[in-house]
Order: sequence, then structure tokens, then C-alpha cells
Amino acid sequence: MSKIGTVFRNIAAIILFALALLFICKYVSGTLVLLEQTNKPVTDDRPVTETTDNTESESELELFLKSIPVFSGSRVTDTFDKSSMCLALSDTSKYALSQSFSLSTKTVSVPVRIPDEVFGTYSTVFEDKELERIQIELYDGNIILDRGEKLELYSDSGELISDNFTLAPTFLRDVDGNALYTDKNAYFAIKDNTFVQVDYAPHSLERVIAYENTPELANENDGLSAISQTGEDGTLVALSDADGNLLTNYEYTRIYAFSEGLAAALLPDGSISYIDKSGKVVFEGRDTYRNTSDRHVDRVYAVPDTMGPESVGFLYFDNGIVLIREKTVDYVYKENTISDTCTAVRADGSKLAVPGDYTCVSAADGAVVVEKNGKYGVFGANERWMLQPVYDSIEPYYEGLAVVSKDGSFGLYDTEGNEILPMLFDYISPVSRGRIAAYSAEKGFMIFEKQALNA
Repeated sequence: MSKIGTVFRNIAAIILFALALLFICKYVSGTLVLLEQTNKPVTDDRPVTETTDNTESESELELFLKSIPVFSGSRVTDTFDKSSMCLALSDTSKYALSQSFSLSTKTVSVPVRIPDEVFGTYSTVFEDKELERIQIELYDGNIILDRGEKLELYSDSGELISDNFTLAPTFLRDVDGNALYTDKNAYFAIKDNTFVQVDYAPHSLERVIAYENTPELANENDGLSAISQTGEDGTLVALSDADGNLLTNYEYTRIYAFSEGLAAALLPDGSISYIDKSGKVVFEGRDTYRNTSDRHVDRVYAVPDTMGPESVGFLYFDNGIVLIREKTVDYVYKENTISDTCTAVRADGSKLAVPGDYTCVSAADGAVVVEKNGKYGVFGANERWMLQPVYDSIEPYYEGLAVVSKDGSFGLYDTEGNEILPMLFDYISPVSRGRIAAYSAEKGFMIFEKQALNA
């Protein structure tokens, strides 16, 4: 019996082992199947697109520069017409520029206007300020390059004129249109890429506003001149033709250069009238009337108190508009100035209808830059806004283009309000003989040229 029992116990153990083995196999098999189903890739019938490691997109400035053609050698000097020309990018590699905006400093004399709250006028004083010297500065289309220790001067074609430039630009021109440099003792002009001393003396009908970028405006006098005579009333001048014939009486203290057929003539009482080339007065600069307080007052057209770039637009007509300093003084107490403002005037003496409370800042190319509460805009000769008054600064127009800034960025706009350079730069220079220098911390310095489309 014991043997039979032993056999049955062995058989039972074998059966239990077999059942356990079968269970284990099924569990493992199911688990593997489950894992296989879980990790099976999902099929997708859509086409697979390749990806690249370059995840950085190009900046707005890089995209803009790619759209600018490379300069091929033809520049336009004094106009900007979008239908016939464009900006081209010049090669600056030959100048070995650094990425820095400035490598040194310079001291400049800056005009500061001080208002007189009692009499409603202002006076101007000049203060010396130390400013950064921009690495690239333009004058008459030439490049003044700051190396930190010295200055170099290059012609508009890129030829080295001086490797130790020490003269100062005067922002004046002689009667032949030459841009002048000075060492404070003499005047120099560049001829054949060489400095030549010139005998410059202000001519009798002088364009005294500095920063005249366009040489064609230097002399429009057609042989007319001012002849002086000293008498009981002091020294007075008269307008004379090329043959010495007087066209006016000796009644002015100064006659400025003609522009668009008219000249500002300064009278002994400090007012200016505008005369034509025959000597006829087109409109006068003094008028007496009763103001809103029922007092007799004099309206006087006066000369600006400074003659630098801050006075561009005064004295000389440009596209039918001139800026005039208009003072209102008491008829009896002449020292009592009631108002001292700037107004834009047309060639017939009528005023441009600039929106109220806006102050005229500069005028050129038929565009008047105006300001109110620290915001600048451009008002056109057609009495419409060319640029809305939302900008932090707008420089005077030169060759139809003005530098505009907002929130620390700079751009370039034409007189129609078209964007020529986008507001992507940290600095843009005024236009100089068809050439513009611009700087971006991202790309460094660039030079743009006004290039004819058919060049």
C-alpha cells in the first residue's frame, strides 16, 4: 500500500507542476503580447517632412538688408524720387570698421534757448558739451573715419585723402559750391582729392545758414549784389545789378542771398521784408494792429538768433516755403515782447495753416517739421500731415529725406511720409550728397547710397 501511495503522490506532484508550468507560460505569453501591442508604432499615411537643426530665424534687419541691392557706382546728389531711384548698400569692408558706435569723444558747442517768462521771448546761449564721436561721420559725401587715436578722411569714391585729418568742416560753401574746411586760420576746399587753400570771404548776398548740403543752392544771385553807403543813419546797403545800377534805395542793413527769386532784406528796425530780383518788395515784415486786448502791437518778422543746422528753413525759400521768426511787441513799449514764435510763410506772404499749438522746427523740400509737447510730425505744403506727430525727434530734411526716431529706434522717411529705411537702426546720419551712414548694434555700421534705377 505504501508503494501505491507513493506512486499517486508522485503523479499528483507531476500534474501540479505541469499545471503551474502551463499557467506561467500563458501569463508570460500574454504579457509579451501586451508589451508588443503597447510599443507597436502608430502608422500615419501623411507625408513626412524633414526637419533641420537651424531653429534661429533671421531678424527683421537682416531680412531688410537682403532686400537692398548692392551699390554699383551711380549716386544721385540732391533729390529723392522713388520712381527713378532707390537706396543701395555700399561695401564698407575696405574701411576695417569695428563694431563700436564710437571710439572717442568730442566737444561741441550746443545752442540752448532760455525762455523769458516775463516778456514771452527767449534768448540763446551756447554751451560746450562732450559727446561721443560717431565712428563714421559724413561731410559733403566724404567719410570722416574715427580710429580712436586719429581721424582719416576718405573721398566719396573711397580713396584716402588724409590719414591724419585735423581740419574741421564748416558746413559752409563758397560761391562755386565747394564745401569748406578750416583750421581756424584759413579755409580749404578739396580739389582732385587734395586740400587746397581758398580765399573765402562771405559774399555780399550770403547764404548764412550753415549746413547747406546741396551745392546748387549756394549761389542763386545772378550777378546781383549789395552796395553799401555810409551816411547820417550809419551804413546802409542797396541792391545792385551786375552793371552797378541800383534796384533799391540805400534802406537796408543787410540783404541775404536769393532763393527761388526772393531775398530777405533786413531793415534798420530789425524787421525783414522779402524783395524780388527787381528790388520790389513782395511782402513786408512789420505790421501794426490791435490785438485781442485792444492794444496796438507791432508784428515783426525777425531773423533767427542762430545760424546753425537748428535754423534750417529760415531766411531762404525752399519749395515755396520759408520759416520766419515772428515777434509781437507792444507798440509803445518796444522792449515788451508779447510773443516770439516761428511761422511758415509762402512766397506770396500768406501763412501755412499749421495746426494750432504746434511749433515749426525746420522746413525744407516742401515739408515742415513741427513739435508739440515733445512729439514731432511733418506738415506738408499741401497742408496735410505727411507724418503724424507721434515721434520723439525728426531732423531737418536734406535731399528729400529726414531722420526720424521713436522709442530709441531710428528710421528714414521722405517728404510724402514713405518709409525709406525702417525703424530698425540705432543711428542714422543726415543725407550727405546722396550718402547715408547707419548703425545697428546687431550689424555695425552700414553706408547706403542713392542709386538711379536705370544705372
